[in-house]
Amino acid sequence: MGAGMTLFALRISQKLPIVIAGLAVLSAMITGIVAFLQAKTTVEHEAAEKLQAVHEARHHELESYLDAVRQDVSLLADNRMVVYAVAAFDSAFSAVRGDPAQVLQDRYIAGNPHPAGERHRLVEAGDGSPYDTVHTDYHRWFSRLAEERGYYDVFLVNLDGDVIYSVFKEDDFATNLATGAWRDTDLAAVYRAVTADFRPDALAFTDFRRYAPSADAPAGFMAAPVFDEMGGPHGVLVFQMPIGRINAIMQSRAGMGETGETYLVGADHLMRSDSWFSDTATILERTVDTEPVRRALAGQHGTMMAVGAHGTETIAAYEPVDFMGATWALVGEIEVAEADEPAFAMGRSILVLVGAMALVIAAGGALVARGLARPIGRMTEAMRRLAADELDTEVPDRGRRDELGEMAAAVQVFKDNGLRIRRLNAEQAERDAQAAADKRAMMDRLASDFEG
Repeated sequence: MGAGMTLFALRISQKLPIVIAGLAVLSAMITGIVAFLQAKTTVEHEAAEKLQAVHEARHHELESYLDAVRQDVSLLADNRMVVYAVAAFDSAFSAVRGDPAQVLQDRYIAGNPHPAGERHRLVEAGDGSPYDTVHTDYHRWFSRLAEERGYYDVFLVNLDGDVIYSVFKEDDFATNLATGAWRDTDLAAVYRAVTADFRPDALAFTDFRRYAPSADAPAGFMAAPVFDEMGGPHGVLVFQMPIGRINAIMQSRAGMGETGETYLVGADHLMRSDSWFSDTATILERTVDTEPVRRALAGQHGTMMAVGAHGTETIAAYEPVDFMGATWALVGEIEVAEADEPAFAMGRSILVLVGAMALVIAAGGALVARGLARPIGRMTEAMRRLAADELDTEVPDRGRRDELGEMAAAVQVFKDNGLRIRRLNAEQAERDAQAAADKRAMMDRLASDFEG
């Protein structure tokens, strides 16, 4: 109310620039807001489509990797080299004098000159035993397989549950998976799953969990049955799958911008890949219980706006990954703030443009107002003087062809009427004076005649 009264109290020369600039700025702001909202919707839609495309690429790459592992274990279980190796290692293992676990771990772990993680570099223990001979024959081939394929370890297990061979020789090497210390681990679980249903396509897989013999590193296991040359049960081939390859797939930065990432979450809502934005491992450490994760674990897929794994508002793409009985949520997300940055950049440009327009329009309004205010001021002064009966005042701007010219013509009519009324009044006064004089003269004659 006060601002409105203040505006009405201003002179026209002040009102016009304010009103013109205000209307122009309001119009530009409305147009800018509409354009910004449309741009924001458009860029978010485009960001969602781009994220979905990247997400699908990650999904395809992950499934290709898992399928490759499944094909590896299935094909290698039928490989004659593996069949012969199982027979040779099983025979040599049986020939070990004493407790095989203690003897073989002393030779290949305690007596290994290489540290943990590099024990595969020891090809032969040099004791001349049947086991060392078999190890020398086959270890280079299995070691090369593990390194080239990126497996954490490769195991051969006989039908009794003995781990008769391991590439990297950790604490599970030479132990028994049915009765030994690691009988409750996932390595033992895949062994039992295969031997319980011993047929060519009986593959077994366990989700990634911490594995004690590998210093509690996250690991998954995949196993396949090995048949002898007669087609009978022979042993089990097991791959210990590391998380590194899955991390490499999930942490690819292609198409993810500065705030985007893709990650896997298990059915327990624990991450199955490391977050790109964490300096420490998040696998099996960080819980992610967001709406996209819940939907993916429920078998749904799509994109949505949701709070992400880091507590920020994100655009998220989600879908389930089902692999050999394990279900993971594959989620890709990018912060809304980054997706909206082009729209905000346009908004800032609009603000700068609106400000510049306001200055230009205000300057133009001031010029227009001045061009109107001056003749209006002259007209106001002329009308004031005419109202004060100064009828000799000149009416300005009578030659203009606009509304001010029409106003000047109207004021001129008032002036002319005033002059005519003044003249008529003067003439009437003169007549009245003459009549009074004639009346006095007549009275004087009457009085003189009466006296006479």
